[in-house]
Amino acid sequence: MVMSALSRELFVPAGALAFSNTSVSAGFTQIISPFASGYHLKAAFYSNDSQTAKHLLYSMWNSMSDPHNANYTGCFWETLTSDGLPGLGDGTSMCHAWSSGPTAELSRNVLGI
Repeated sequence: MVMSALSRELFVPAGALAFSNTSVSAGFTQIISPFASGYHLKAAFYSNDSQTAKHLLYSMWNSMSDPHNANYTGCFWETLTSDGLPGLGDGTSMCHAWSSGPTAELSRNVLGI
């Protein structure tokens, strides 16, 4: 039930928003946080929700790991816009360790290590 609510309220084509769409009226910027989404991914694996795990991996982290992407750096970005571009302007880190949630989760849940 919680996972379906997260999917319904947060999913956009480029990943999962850090805050619900309704929070924009409260002054929050609509961004995608790979850090927060790492916990979302962990919850999806823990609850055997492969659809959500695949959506997060393919919609968000896939674009960052695609060498054909114009913004490819070989690292995971700090934040993304709702369109999947690097977010927050010139100060955004394009190589941010907090965005590496899939590394541990894929190692644990796919490789079993």
